[in-house]
Amino acid sequence: MSKTKYKLIDHEGYTRRGQEGEMYWLDGLKKTAIGKGKELCTKDVIHYYDHPLLAVLFNSIHANIKKPKLIEIKIDKAWAQDGLKGGCKKAKYVKEIELPIITIEQKVTFAIKISLKYYEDEKYKKWAEEWLNGNRTARAAMAAARAAWAAERAAEGAAESAAESAAESAEMRSFFIETIESILKGE
Repeated sequence: MSKTKYKLIDHEGYTRRGQEGEMYWLDGLKKTAIGKGKELCTKDVIHYYDHPLLAVLFNSIHANIKKPKLIEIKIDKAWAQDGLKGGCKKAKYVKEIELPIITIEQKVTFAIKISLKYYEDEKYKKWAEEWLNGNRTARAAMAAARAAWAAERAAEGAAESAAESAAESAEMRSFFIETIESILKGE
């Protein structure tokens, strides 16, 4: 497993700003989680992503950092993983990297493609395939918004169940990364 990971910070270089466990990252010093456990989304671990695109895609449902910057970090080891993000006890800033730009349409396309893997409803699958093939009417747009919401829930549910198996979790992350990379390439 690579020890190179990715993290979003706010425009001033902080995470958990104003909360217990607030950290400033741009000083290059090694950071250590202040909690004793291994629970994600707490002060127990330092939150990271395995790929820069996952950090950007899931910002809105995880940290929801306004005006984020993206940094590369080196971690000690993975202590927690839920399929979408991971947690470590120690990490060190390496460098700031360019924040990938993912448009709303690309995010919706990603959400629809992910939902097709996990959502079984045939009526939905028919609509989703039509949307992916260019049917972007107002009615289709409203359905896309519902689909994006459903896909986020499906991704979270898949992540929760995949968290029980490291192999399933890694497979899901790979699928997510391959899917968004193909969308960004226009495939």
